Amino acid sequence: MLNTRSIRWVALGGLALMAGTVPAAAQVTVDGVIYANYRYGLETDSSFSPAATPNNFDVARSYLNVRSKSAGGISTRVTVDVDGRKADANQLTFRLKYAYVGWTPEGSALTYKFGLQSTPIVGFIEDTWGYRMQGTVAIDRTKYVSSSDFGFAVAGAWNDQAVNVDVGVFNGETYSKAPGDNRKDVAGRVSVRLAKTDQGGKTGGLRATGFVSYGKSNGGETRQRMLGMLSYHAKALRLGAEYAVTK
Repeated sequence: MLNTRSIRWVALGGLALMAGTVPAAAQVTVDGVIYANYRYGLETDSSFSPAATPNNFDVARSYLNVRSKSAGGISTRVTVDVDGRKADANQLTFRLKYAYVGWTPEGSALTYKFGLQSTPIVGFIEDTWGYRMQGTVAIDRTKYVSSSDFGFAVAGAWNDQAVNVDVGVFNGETYSKAPGDNRKDVAGRVSVRLAKTDQGGKTGGLRATGFVSYGKSNGGETRQRMLGMLSYHAKALRLGAEYAVTK
């Protein structure tokens, strides 16, 4: 006959055995970025009542990220984005920016991504230049390329990021528009480090980067983008030049 103490030890032993067979829980991180500002105008705004110089607090952009990593090389990311007020709307815009699952096979240099994800070039340029608070980069600001889209992509890096690539198939209508037909865009980027600096990572060093995107927009018009970038990224200095051709 078991007494209370022996029952307790049996229960603890059973829990320990179960814990040894359960895979490790996913590592989940939550973080955010907020671009807030205070603006004071030097000229009187006649649309105010009464007319006055504008001075306002505002949030230009904010992001909330939830990322996870689990056994088997599986990762996920969900990012919600609150955009700033538009001139024709007296409210902030809440939208989904990223929502994808990634898989990196054990021992592989490649990561496969499926869902709403960053496109191959915009995030790379942002990481190269830094200081995202000044606004979106030129090719995104002019609406030639979106920072995020729905699709399937493969990214890889070799020799400590000496060469990194990102290639994918996307809807082509950005993360804020629904596709109007069955056409898709193909986009890819390759970046090669020509010389090392004291800055590591995928953008560090003296690098040559090329990007190509080709597809057809809703209605069948050709959509083609080509961009070349020569950049120098060290801890104390960032320099670069970009040249893009669009159709």
